[in-house]
Amino acid sequence: MLPLLQQCYDAATSAKSLAKAVQSSDVAPLNVTISNSVNIALLVSPFTELFRAYPGVHLKIHRGSPAAVIDALKSGEVELAVAGPLGQVWDRLDTWPLFQEGIELAVNSDHPLARRNEADVALAQLAAEPVLSRIDWETSEELSRCLSAKGYSPRTAHEVETDQDLLALLEANAGVGFVSLTAPRSANTRRLKLRDLDVSRIVSVYAVAGRQRSPVAATLLNLLRSADWSSFGVSEPA
Repeated sequence: MLPLLQQCYDAATSAKSLAKAVQSSDVAPLNVTISNSVNIALLVSPFTELFRAYPGVHLKIHRGSPAAVIDALKSGEVELAVAGPLGQVWDRLDTWPLFQEGIELAVNSDHPLARRNEADVALAQLAAEPVLSRIDWETSEELSRCLSAKGYSPRTAHEVETDQDLLALLEANAGVGFVSLTAPRSANTRRLKLRDLDVSRIVSVYAVAGRQRSPVAATLLNLLRSADWSSFGVSEPA
């Protein structure tokens, strides 16, 4: 019962602080960091509700690798972060899982794998394919472990840091890439399920335990935790 009661208490406290802040017009800026691997389009609805509640809020969004996300939280540069799994790197991280999503294969629409009628692909079919590698992707370690367990070692072709860069190279037909379900898409690429590989990740919102949060940060936290993510094809965290 404790997590449920804590969530209710946080919501009530946030609503009280919000009313006081709006009444006094004392709305502080909000700094948030978002991992390079999280599609910001996912956050449009929570941000819309936040702007409705705080018309004068000044939102500053930082982007970065998992290490940069943690550093921004540690230094107090940001109040909240949205990212994939960050691991047990700091015991002061408060973590609230938002949703779970699968990992898929992305290819150029003209790639031979894309021109098949099948919606999935076996790892054996990727043996000769150059694979675009993601630098500092929260899912890299888990994905590599699962691929190795299946006897598959990707032949790395190019390295990129963001989903947008990966998408650009996919459109240039420079290789194939592993992406999360909610990663950006384009008309020039196609997604394929991995037939013999079941890999997923959990996207969470993070904050620093014991550190006082501003009313606007508390409101965004509650909006993220109560959001319905099902429209993006993801599931509840396991």
